[in-house]
Amino acid sequence: MVRGKLTIISCDSGKYFADKIALEITKFRAEQEIRHVNMKEETFANGEIKVVIEKSVRGDDVFIVQCVENPHHPKSINDRIMAMFCAIDAARRAGAAFVNLIVPTYPYARQEKKKSREPITASLIANVLESLSLNSIITLDVHADAITGFFQVTDFINLFAANTIMRYLNANYSGAINNLVVVSPDTGGAPRARFYARKLGAELAMMNKERDYSTVNVVEKVTLIGSVKGKNVLLVDDIIDTGGTIVGVIDELKKHGANEVLVATTFPLMNGKCIDKFKELFDRGSLKAVVGTDAVYHNEKFFELYPWYKEVSLAPLFAKVINTINLRKPISDVIGKR
Repeated sequence: MVRGKLTIISCDSGKYFADKIALEITKFRAEQEIRHVNMKEETFANGEIKVVIEKSVRGDDVFIVQCVENPHHPKSINDRIMAMFCAIDAARRAGAAFVNLIVPTYPYARQEKKKSREPITASLIANVLESLSLNSIITLDVHADAITGFFQVTDFINLFAANTIMRYLNANYSGAINNLVVVSPDTGGAPRARFYARKLGAELAMMNKERDYSTVNVVEKVTLIGSVKGKNVLLVDDIIDTGGTIVGVIDELKKHGANEVLVATTFPLMNGKCIDKFKELFDRGSLKAVVGTDAVYHNEKFFELYPWYKEVSLAPLFAKVINTINLRKPISDVIGKR
């Protein structure tokens, strides 16, 4: 199959990540072999979104980068999603040979099943994306495996942050990951925690979480299953939103005699009072560090203000996958297994 020019287009909210990816690709491809095309986003007075791709992409392999979770971006998550849809449609109408979406945080991933009279919004997003005739969607640590089944035609590629995070932990926290127990904050995250424990040669424990579904982001009670007494703990989760679950888990771990507690997360959203909660834990010595990824943008000022937060970049991983797809090679060696 003939391949087109590798072209990266970034929505406004995804520009920081697209810039990183483009830089990583130039490490194994000559600069003239890739293009980074600007796209202009406009918002009308009534809130409508319009995008314009500023150069021709006819015949290209286009990779559209959008980060729908960006706490430093002025638009809402729904505006970012709409901009993403518009960018995909614009690329198709501009004659791109292949259109691929890079969306590190799959939108509405926590709404993947029906509980009462409510939508399955993750499926709704999938239906819209498939209707736009995408060739592939490349995302990260999708919250629920069920989402992969929402796509019937589009190639759904789910990457994993764990190996990148563990390399960082081994290089920077080798002392803390000795005498280690890996803990999942809930039973749903057990497979992720089990993977970390196996790779790090650590013991495994988990928390049983009882959630109050009548109120958003509220957890009633957490109970430890396993032992952490006299052990260092690595607490792993995919999403940290308001921090209520993690803070409650850390308090419970310390009550059960845990030593140092590290937190690893793919998506450090840290909304509401989450940052204040973590700062309090850090100040009183209950938290050693939170290690997150750049799948969610935090600026340099954030790192200066909160020394307990450490970031690892997943741009090299996405760059390898994009390059492999463009070269029409198998990506199984790049993705790895869980």
